[in-house]
Amino acid sequence: MKFATLAVVFAWCAAAQAQTEIGVYFGWVGTMPGNRLIQAARLAKSAGIHTIRLPLVASVDLDFGIGSDCNPRLTLAGIAKLPQYSNVLGDPAFRTIFLTTWGDSNSYHPCQARDPRSDQHRGKLYLDKTYYSADNRDHMRMEYSDLSYYLCQTYRNSGKIFAISNWEGDNELYCDAAAYFATKPAFRSACESRRATSDAIDAYREYLTLRHEGIESGRKRAAADGFKNVSVMDMIEFSSLRLLESNHLPDMLHDVIPSAPRSDLVSYSAWESLGDSLAKDLEELKKRFGDRLIAGEFGFDRGLDPAAAEHAARAAAALRSARIRYGIVWQIFDQPPLEGLGDKGLYGLYDEKGRLTPVGRKIFE
Repeated sequence: MKFATLAVVFAWCAAAQAQTEIGVYFGWVGTMPGNRLIQAARLAKSAGIHTIRLPLVASVDLDFGIGSDCNPRLTLAGIAKLPQYSNVLGDPAFRTIFLTTWGDSNSYHPCQARDPRSDQHRGKLYLDKTYYSADNRDHMRMEYSDLSYYLCQTYRNSGKIFAISNWEGDNELYCDAAAYFATKPAFRSACESRRATSDAIDAYREYLTLRHEGIESGRKRAAADGFKNVSVMDMIEFSSLRLLESNHLPDMLHDVIPSAPRSDLVSYSAWESLGDSLAKDLEELKKRFGDRLIAGEFGFDRGLDPAAAEHAARAAAALRSARIRYGIVWQIFDQPPLEGLGDKGLYGLYDEKGRLTPVGRKIFE
C-alpha cells in the first residue's frame, strides 16, 4: 500500500525539479488525411517531443481517420490494449503520457456523432447523479483500477509516467460549453432544461471520487505484484479561472476540486489566461496547487491571431518562468473550425500536409 503511493510521489518529486516540458495534444479532430494517430506520433518524435496527451476513447478509429470501427463496450483497459494505442503508449520516445478519459464503458456513448459545436460526444451518463447505483459505482471504480493496473503491468521498468485525466471539468458541468452558458441566455436555458447544474456537480464529484479510488486500487494491486519503475497518476482538469465565478456560477476551482479526493496533478486548460494575464494567473494557481499544477492545454489559432507564433512562444516562456512542470499545446494538427465559435481551426504545430507551422517552429525548432 505505502509502496505504491510512495513510488508515485518519489517519481513526481524527482520530475518536479526538472525544466518545463512542452508537450502536444494528439487531438481527436484534424484536417490531415489518413491515420492521424500514426502521423502524430511520427511527427512528434521528429520534433523531439517526449510528452504527449491523447484521448483514450473507443471511437479512436473514427476520430483519427483510421477506419470505421467503434467498440462502445470496450473497457478503458480494453481500449488501451488496442494496437492503435499500444503502439503509441509503448513507444520509448514518449516518456510522459496524459490520457483523457470520459466516464467508463457503461456511462459514456463514444460511438455517437460528435457535436459540431464542441467536438464532444453526447450521452455522458456520468453527469447524471441518478446513474450512480451501487452496481454502476463498482463498475466505474473497477474500470479505472484495471486501467491503472494494466498500465503498471504492461509498461513496468519503462520509466514512463502516465496521468489519467478528465476533460475540462467546467465545460462538462455546463453542457460542454461553460462560456456559452455564462454569456448566452438561450444556451443556458436549453442546458438547464436538460439537467440542474447542482445535480451535475454532485454527479461530477462522484465520478472524480470513483475514478480516484479506482486508480489508487490499481496502483496498489500493481505494487503488490512487484511492478516497478512506472508511475500512474490521477489528474483533475478545470478550465475556468474567473469567468464562471464572475457570473455567480459554481465552478471546478471553488466548488468541485476542494471537495474531491486530492489528485496527484491538477491541470488548468488555460484558454482563459492566454493574454498578458498568464504569468500572473499561473503564480496565483501555484499558490493553491504548488508543483501539482500543470497547463493541460493552451493554443493559438493562426487564422485569428497573426502573431500566434510569438504569443505561443511567450506562453511557453511564462510556463517556464513559473516552473510549471508540463505545458500541453493544443494540438499537433490543424482542425476544422467549430460550428458557431468563429475560429479558423488553425491551432496545429503541423498543417494538413505535415509541414511545421510558424507556431511549431517557434516552440520546437
